[in-house]
Amino acid sequence: AYPGRPNIFLKYDGHNQKKVLTDQAKKRGVRIVNHSPVLELLRDDNGITGALALDISSDEPAYRIVKAKAVVVATGYVSRLFTTDPTPSQMFNTNMCPSGTGDSIAQAWRLGAHLVNMEKTYRHAGPRFLARCGKATWIGVYRYPNGKPIGPFITKPNVETGDMTSDIWASAFTDLKLNGTGPAYMDCSGASPEDLEHMRWAMRCEGLTALLDYMDKEGIDPGRHAVEFGQYEANLCTNGIEIDINGESNIRGLFAAGDMMGNISGDIGAAAVYGWIAGHHAGDYKTLGQPADVDGAPFCQERMAFFSGLYERSGGASWQEANFALQQIMTEYADCGPHRLRSDTLLTAGIKYIGDLRKKINKEMSVSDAHELMRAAEVLNLLDLGEALMIAARERKESRGRHLRADFTFTNPLLRDKFLRVWQEGGTPRTAWRDRLK
Repeated sequence: AYPGRPNIFLKYDGHNQKKVLTDQAKKRGVRIVNHSPVLELLRDDNGITGALALDISSDEPAYRIVKAKAVVVATGYVSRLFTTDPTPSQMFNTNMCPSGTGDSIAQAWRLGAHLVNMEKTYRHAGPRFLARCGKATWIGVYRYPNGKPIGPFITKPNVETGDMTSDIWASAFTDLKLNGTGPAYMDCSGASPEDLEHMRWAMRCEGLTALLDYMDKEGIDPGRHAVEFGQYEANLCTNGIEIDINGESNIRGLFAAGDMMGNISGDIGAAAVYGWIAGHHAGDYKTLGQPADVDGAPFCQERMAFFSGLYERSGGASWQEANFALQQIMTEYADCGPHRLRSDTLLTAGIKYIGDLRKKINKEMSVSDAHELMRAAEVLNLLDLGEALMIAARERKESRGRHLRADFTFTNPLLRDKFLRVWQEGGTPRTAWRDRLK
């Protein structure tokens, strides 16, 4: 919060969130199927019919086909699309879960679902070389190397407000690094022992146990040691599937909730509210007849044959090589600000290179077990998301937020209340503008 202003933001203790939600699901008789990442959503002319899942409970992959009258997708934040900024050689050192690869967004895209806000990528910040979100939980002051505060809000740690500087000056860490006045440091040395203990408790509430374990192992004491902060690579958060007021996409029976809804922003509030709304309306489909027989559907058979081919192929390229290649293309041709510009020529080249990479992946990528097949499927989803992002970014002929165009440097006020929709029709990408309040 700003000093002297109301404290309107809430944080909650989520360290046991998975257990709480699992217990509640079991109370209601929900059947939970683990070790079964979904490879494809399935549909017919009437709407959703189910999902094709991968059984990774053993080394040898197998398929699970789930018949459903309605599906709620909630696969969250998208990581591993751009080169990991703090440590480019370590793609899993990312600020959010590295297994969050927007699988359901890509699967919906392949079925013709409308996506919005794909071009508006997001960059978070936090500890520079051990990437973890949670910067607002640190009780300290952002400082220049000479000890001067970077922002005007506080001069000593304040447990009530934190330091709002990085929320107002979002590019501060990158600006200071590039203009030579950095690095930027988080200084907690003026905090009381009680406040520092509260900070550690709050970090555990946020799931930052790996960060706490590392600091303890290396003898890093935030009360005595300043911690360098930095901006992380671009990710997708609240970009993706366009929903209506009921949480349903343009595909009948396909609902979405959480960070992968494109036209709703609100983090956990939107996730909780729209999880409830989507579940309620998806439940209305229970009165329909039996779900369609999807086992023999051509699309399902075709995708099983494709994934089986990756497993049966020997001596090919790994999923890691494919992921690094995609990250290189995205970072070179579609990165977002600050200090990084997009243009029609860069985006057109990037779209072409993604097409080239897709052909190479389909021809050469191979996997040796079920786990690697899961990772390969994630890369294929990221490939589709990268293409959709570039197509949308090329169509948005203005600069807005972190979407900075070298060839359209101004923000067009006529587009302020509009969403840019992107989807596939017969395998061909389409774009259109719609009013935000529609």
